[in-house]
Amino acid sequence: MATYSAFAGALTAHRRAVVNLWFRRHEDPEGPEYRAARAECDQLGADLDHARFRVQLIAEDPGLMALANAAHKPVSAIHRAADKAELMDCENRSRDAVGAFVAAAAAQVLGRSGP
Repeated sequence: MATYSAFAGALTAHRRAVVNLWFRRHEDPEGPEYRAARAECDQLGADLDHARFRVQLIAEDPGLMALANAAHKPVSAIHRAADKAELMDCENRSRDAVGAFVAAAAAQVLGRSGP
C-alpha cells in the first residue's frame, strides 16, 4: 500500500510542478521563476520515475502497471498545452487516471478482483 500511495503522491506532486512550469513559461520563459520551476519539475520527475519503478517491482497485476503508465501520460501532455483550457483538460484526465490507478491498487491490496 505504501508503494502505491507513494506513486500516487509523486504523480500528484509532479503534476502540480508541471502546471506551475507551464504558467511560469507563459509569463517569462527567461526569468528566474521559470528556471526554478524547471529545476523543481526535473527533481519531481525523477522522484516520480523512482516511485514508478517501485510499483513495477511489486505489482502483481500487469494491468496495474499499465494504469500507472497511463496516469503519467496526461501530465506529460501538459507542457504542450496551447492554452488554459487544454491545460485543465490534461489536469482532469490526470486526476481521473490517478483515481483509476488508486482504485485498482486498492483492489489488489485488499485482495479483490476489481475496484
